[in-house]
This record gives sequence, structure tokens and C-alpha cells, in this order.
Amino acid sequence: MNSSRNYIFLFVFCIFLALPAAGVNVLYYLTKDPSLRPLGITREKMAEVDGQTEFISIFVHVDWGRERTGGTTKADLRQMVSDAFFHRTDDYIFKFKDVPGDEIGVTFVIGPNRYGPYPPSRIIEGIVPALVALDMTKKARGGA
Repeated sequence: MNSSRNYIFLFVFCIFLALPAAGVNVLYYLTKDPSLRPLGITREKMAEVDGQTEFISIFVHVDWGRERTGGTTKADLRQMVSDAFFHRTDDYIFKFKDVPGDEIGVTFVIGPNRYGPYPPSRIIEGIVPALVALDMTKKARGGA
């Protein structure tokens, strides 16, 4: 009898510890507010929430042609841009949008500044001014 009581106590203790996390997870699924998941928060999710202005980031908007076959994949393009930003910043967020046609257009958005759209072969022409605009925006807001 005593050992079964210990197991019941252990079970109730585990449920008591897990209940707050389960409750917040249910709230997240109902509201889709990423701030309710502090260990699962990403900048992409926070950027999707209206009014998120505390992060200064480069938004990489990619118009991806639906009829595209072969060539560069989304993962390849993401890796190419990530490699270019690797040594300068990690403040960038990707947003892919399927559009009609077979062309790829990459636009870099930093605050009110827009650079692009660029095809993947000329992407460096947008990365350099995007990095300069990011640095200037951070300096203007007092962050480095």
C-alpha cells in the first residue's frame, strides 16, 4: 500500500509540474501568439506578429515562381544568402512567396528601404546595400 501511495504522489507531482507548460501550449495553439512559447520563439515567428519593432532585421522577401522546374531550390537560395551574411550579421529573416511564372526575385527590406528584386545570379548587388542600410539603421536607433 505504501509503495502504491508513493507512485501516486510521484504521478501527481509530475502532472503538477507539466500543467503550466501544457496550458500555455494550448493557449498558443488557440491564439497563434509566438510570445506564449518562450523556448520555441524564432525571429521569423515574431516578425509575423504585427507591431514587432524591437528587432532591426533584414527581411529577405523571395518571390518564387510556381512553374519553376530544376535549377536552384529554396534551400539552395537560403544557404547562398546565409553564406553571404555569415560574417556580417545574423539579423535576417526569410519570407518565401509563391508567384506565377518561373522567375525568382529576391528583395531585401530594411525598414523603409527596399533593394531588389534581384535574380539569384545578381543577388550580391542587393546584399551589400542591405548590410549598409542595416548598419545605418542600427546606428540611428542607438544599437550596434
